[in-house]
Amino acid sequence: MYHQINDKINSIYFYYIIVFKSTKNSENISPLQFKSQYDVIENNSMHMLDKDLINVIPAIKYALHLPRFCFDVIDCPEEIMLKWNGNSHNILLIPDSQIEKIEHYFCCVQSYPTLFIVADNCDSDAIKTCKKYKPTLETCKVSELTDSLLNTHWNILSQIVQQMGEVSSTLSIQHSFLSDNIFPALPLLFYANQVGGHDIIIKELMKPDCQIEKVCIEWTCKYSMMLDTWSYFISNNIDRSTITEKQYIEVSERNKKFSSSVIASFPGQSKVLKKNHISTNGYSSVDNQIISIMCVHKAIEKNGIYINLPIIQDDAFRLLNELESHCIDSRKYNNKYIWNTIMKIGMILSKNLNDYQIFALKYSKDITFFSDFPIGLAILPNDEVPLLCYKSITYRPLTPLTRQLEFELRPNRRIILKSKITIAFAQCINDNDEIYGHSEYVYNFLKSHSNCFTVNHAKITTIKEMIEFINQNKDADIMYISAHGWYQKEQNIAGIEIGKDFWMANDNLVFPPVVILSACNVSPRGRGAVCIADLLIQNGAVAVLGTFIPINVIRNNILMVRLFTYIIEILEKRRKTQNLSQLWNFIVFSNAIHEIMKQSKGLEKWMYEKIAPNKTRLHEFELERCVGKLRPNHIYSDTISIIKEMLDDNGLSGKYDSILNSKDFFPESFFYQWIGSPDSIIIDNGEQGIKL
Repeated sequence: MYHQINDKINSIYFYYIIVFKSTKNSENISPLQFKSQYDVIENNSMHMLDKDLINVIPAIKYALHLPRFCFDVIDCPEEIMLKWNGNSHNILLIPDSQIEKIEHYFCCVQSYPTLFIVADNCDSDAIKTCKKYKPTLETCKVSELTDSLLNTHWNILSQIVQQMGEVSSTLSIQHSFLSDNIFPALPLLFYANQVGGHDIIIKELMKPDCQIEKVCIEWTCKYSMMLDTWSYFISNNIDRSTITEKQYIEVSERNKKFSSSVIASFPGQSKVLKKNHISTNGYSSVDNQIISIMCVHKAIEKNGIYINLPIIQDDAFRLLNELESHCIDSRKYNNKYIWNTIMKIGMILSKNLNDYQIFALKYSKDITFFSDFPIGLAILPNDEVPLLCYKSITYRPLTPLTRQLEFELRPNRRIILKSKITIAFAQCINDNDEIYGHSEYVYNFLKSHSNCFTVNHAKITTIKEMIEFINQNKDADIMYISAHGWYQKEQNIAGIEIGKDFWMANDNLVFPPVVILSACNVSPRGRGAVCIADLLIQNGAVAVLGTFIPINVIRNNILMVRLFTYIIEILEKRRKTQNLSQLWNFIVFSNAIHEIMKQSKGLEKWMYEKIAPNKTRLHEFELERCVGKLRPNHIYSDTISIIKEMLDDNGLSGKYDSILNSKDFFPESFFYQWIGSPDSIIIDNGEQGIKL
């Protein structure tokens, strides 16, 4: 069977086009989404959804029930299933006035539309235009979508794949459209279809006392165990015909664990937006359905599970706003206050989560949060550090919801960075600024590693120069912007300074896939501000790094140099292939030692002292002392224990206890945030195959 899957069938992807009736005259939607209080009240959406899309919500859900690509309809061998990663549904939302623009899209992807679904309130001309493109499954209206049609569509696609790929066996399953209450379990079915578990899961989901998270976790564990077991046999070249039941059980037991990607929705907004009439007071069913659609789409892509968390309490936003304000207004941070506030945020959030939700977050492989709140800051029960210290986290802000839906449904854009990476370095700090020398430190580091990086550097003094620089560097891999941040609380906007001007990247520009904002508070979340980081995503960036608070330029340099150092190590094959989210998680996890050292000049000097040629105590800590001794969710206490052990061994017992025992250190790395899809940015060492 495996050898019968030829190159032709490997390239078969399905494309679903959903046409909605547009009431807008302009093709471009304002980044701020709503221009008046009337627009918001009429819309009745907490997270700002364009009401034109409401009529096609059933169509998007229907498309998610259909196969993504050829392998969803084939009885796949384990070798193929093990390579499923990053395969999402290709769903295009298009207004009825712009249907003909899809012709250019399909010329680019060298494919054809699979199905058109047209909103019932579109006129007959829209349907005629769709039919002109002769989609594989023809054209239908939203009102025509039924279980019967769903099965017909699956069967037609199965027959086409069977004929084109000379495949002897396709799946035979009775599909049904999941109701809203069990829709979050849809990602499970794509694996269940392959192993005969579809009907069993549906039956379990239909029970009156069904707990969705429990079902998802249990079945995901089973599938992960099965795939990990077959991965072991395949990677060790063990002939499956020789595998005994005892062998299979032994290997399965070793792989019996929950290690799945978790996609979590966490809706809610700051009270500031409600007071200023920028959002409605209520969380509508429309919000809930669109957020569920985005999360299910992402969970199917990542072979993960979706958990729907309760609405964020106002107290969490209030505490975050107070924390951000403290860091902005204080000349010296109160570290104890910062840690206590983070703990309070964790307690507020945790008390509203059930045991299955907490389990899923703590034991996941990685997490994608669809939320306006940085939940990674939360310290969960029995932990001493925030979730972001030990989990690879990707944030996807929810507001404005129309833009976020558009971003999520874009064809998956995986960026593989290897060999030599091109970086566009925009220096917006004036050369007479006291931090200019520090801000050039990262540039000089990159320039000194010309074997790994090509750096295009420019001093930017006006917005016009910035726009020209961006247009000249559209093909760069990374854009690094060094600037002063500018957070206007009264207007609730955050951007950067360029010369004497304030800039938010709200021009019609095309950015490189990765943008690093080396600037203060460009992504504050406590007040629900409109941020430059979010607008960069709307302008085509795939992943953006920003900060909640003012940052220390020297500490920032440490983090940035560490990031690029690990990228160098991957490119030079000294570190395994990783995505950007995984790499950043390791940086935050292992930054505890640097943050503790920074609180005492004496301790920092002692750690940097050489104890042998080309070896400092910091090297001893990183390469010898801490190996196998650092628990991810107890990283600070374990780091402190090792430092005390090193001090004891050098006859310095009790020294620096005033810092080490009081948690009097500032966790700066907690206040950086990747948004977008950093998990789609792969740093490749060229030695390991990238999964499909």
